[in-house]
Amino acid sequence: DAKKKYLLGQAYGIRAFYYFHLLRTYGGVPIRLEPEALNGNTDPVALRKVRAPETEVLSTIKADISKSLTSFGTTASPTEKSQWSPNASAMLKGDVLDRKS
Repeated sequence: DAKKKYLLGQAYGIRAFYYFHLLRTYGGVPIRLEPEALNGNTDPVALRKVRAPETEVLSTIKADISKSLTSFGTTASPTEKSQWSPNASAMLKGDVLDRKS
């Protein structure tokens, strides 16, 4: 259970980082939070999504960072510097909160 929470913390943190990078580069972007192609939806027309407003993307990023920090809990950061860590999520939170919308 602890390993699962740690991996979820990494996944939410990395997803928040990628969406934050997309937001800074392009503004509003399509938000995809479910693996629809893996759930059997392979129709390219049905998989299209419109761009979400910047405020919605930003709230999704903040929610993912919160989930990441909650999933990590009080786990210590890994000694492997190439892995996403609780400290990386905390730094990303600072960047997101510092963003001037």
